[in-house]
Amino acid sequence: MYYTGTEAHEHLLVVDVEDPSSDQEITQQPLRKFRIRDLRKESDAGDPISNGISVEISKGVIVGIIGPRLISFYGTELGTVADNIRYGPQLRGQKLSDEEVYKLLKLADLDSSFYSKTG
Repeated sequence: MYYTGTEAHEHLLVVDVEDPSSDQEITQQPLRKFRIRDLRKESDAGDPISNGISVEISKGVIVGIIGPRLISFYGTELGTVADNIRYGPQLRGQKLSDEEVYKLLKLADLDSSFYSKTG
C-alpha cells in the first residue's frame, strides 16, 4: 500500500494505547506507544523510498531519522542534521553546544561532515 505525504502523515498520527481488560484492577497508567506498520512510499517516478518500515516507539523515547534529501513538514524545511539533533533536547529545555552535537554524531557513527547537511 502506498500513501501520499498527507496520507502517510495521517497514519503516523495513529497511536495505539494498550487497554487492560475491564475486570482487572488498573494499578498504573497504560503503556502508550507510537506504531508504524509496513510503511511504504514511492517517489513520483515510481522508485521505492521506503519498503515495509515497521517501528514501535514507547512513550518518552525520542527518535530521529536522517536521510539524504531535504525534509519538510507541511512545506517547512526542517533544517540541518545538527538542528535536528538539537531538537529533542530543546523539547526538554536543554541547549546542546556544537561540541556536544559532534559527540552525538560520533556516537551514531556518523562523520562530522553530517553536521551541516540538510535533514
